[in-house]
Amino acid sequence: MKNFVTVGTFDGVHLGHREILRALAREAADIGLKSCAAYFPVPPKAVLSGKTAQSMLTLPAERERLIFNCGVDHAAPVEFTPGLSRESPEKFFAEVIIGKLHAGGLLAGQDFAFGKNRAGHVNWLRQKCAEKNVSLVVMHFVKSGGHKISSSAIRAFLHEGKVSEAAALLGRNYTAQGKVIKGEGVGRKLGFPTANLAVDERKILPRGVFDARARLDGREFCAVANVGFRPTVNPVHAAAPLCEVHILDFSRDIYGMELEVEFISLLRGETKFGTVDELTAAIRADIAALRQKSACRTA
Repeated sequence: MKNFVTVGTFDGVHLGHREILRALAREAADIGLKSCAAYFPVPPKAVLSGKTAQSMLTLPAERERLIFNCGVDHAAPVEFTPGLSRESPEKFFAEVIIGKLHAGGLLAGQDFAFGKNRAGHVNWLRQKCAEKNVSLVVMHFVKSGGHKISSSAIRAFLHEGKVSEAAALLGRNYTAQGKVIKGEGVGRKLGFPTANLAVDERKILPRGVFDARARLDGREFCAVANVGFRPTVNPVHAAAPLCEVHILDFSRDIYGMELEVEFISLLRGETKFGTVDELTAAIRADIAALRQKSACRTA
């Protein structure tokens, strides 16, 4: 059976992507085809630069779940390689869009382009789809504040710790998850034990100290998340920042368990304090600020 297809990276599955994916599902249903979102698991820019650390808003499994939440029937990973970027648009169209994805219809954003020198642009597609009797639907940009919503803009916000601005474009709060692993016990020594998360190094982590929610075993807890390189106590020299989560009023042993952290808002940027006492006072202030919020008050 033929599919109504769209192709992209869809990293973040942000508000703009969701408009495209929901339109895809509608267009497919209208003409009796299955909807298929073909996506590049690793963003092409990261592949071409060779720098995949801290490059993704959503890991592939997370992205597929969000794609399916938009009502799409199939999610098809397509590996992007440097060689693929040098192929002619004719080859990609014939081998991938028609051959692998069985396209009977194609939905594309107005800036969609593929192949060598991005020659497979929308005007090229109009001619090629007409030749192959493939329906083509071109979507306009989804904008916020007069600007196109883009994964690049969201990545930039997160690298600056601006999780609220990122959430406005994502349509949800940003999250990360990983297994709880043993750390060096720095937080515990300061009186604020933390769960250290082993987050996939490809996943972007916002830098700073955040009002957060920790999800564990189907339950949600108020938390302070610290993401960075611990400049005051035992500085860490690593490619990716540490993600340490202090869960309020919590004392369970959760080593080895999967924990998800949702970033609500930035409390402060990562700071190198002059003394450990100054750091401890700042952490107390972070927790006090959190408790001022009604959702985090305890009995």
